[in-house]
Amino acid sequence: MTVIRLFSVIAAALVALALAAPGLASSSRTTDAKSWCAWMIHVNTKYGLMKNRHYLPESEMSVAGWKGVIDTTLAQQKHYIAIAPPSLRKTLTHEIAYYARVKQKGYILTKAKLGTFTLAELGQVVDFQRTQCRIRFPPEK
Repeated sequence: MTVIRLFSVIAAALVALALAAPGLASSSRTTDAKSWCAWMIHVNTKYGLMKNRHYLPESEMSVAGWKGVIDTTLAQQKHYIAIAPPSLRKTLTHEIAYYARVKQKGYILTKAKLGTFTLAELGQVVDFQRTQCRIRFPPEK
């Protein structure tokens, strides 16, 4: 997995942070997952990292797009954590900390350390996006 691909997945996950409320019942979890997914799709599409539920290839992602996703996520981080699916809440908190480091490094993704955000956590978020949000990722090259 390339560094940029890793970060595109991270962006998606962070944006995902925003929308799943703590599920009290299974029907609430379904509704929360739909809202969380809709928010993620909206933000990533708005900033040009996604089109029609498909993440774009890394070669088509811009620094401005990343900046928009990162800034939006950081500006709404309390909301993101409050509405995150319980199964992702800790992971997404780690991802927000990573995004803060990316911002401190001038939005240069490769200069920021993952810190507490692990590749295993990234995989958890990607799996959720694929299975619950039906988001597609570009094939690895």
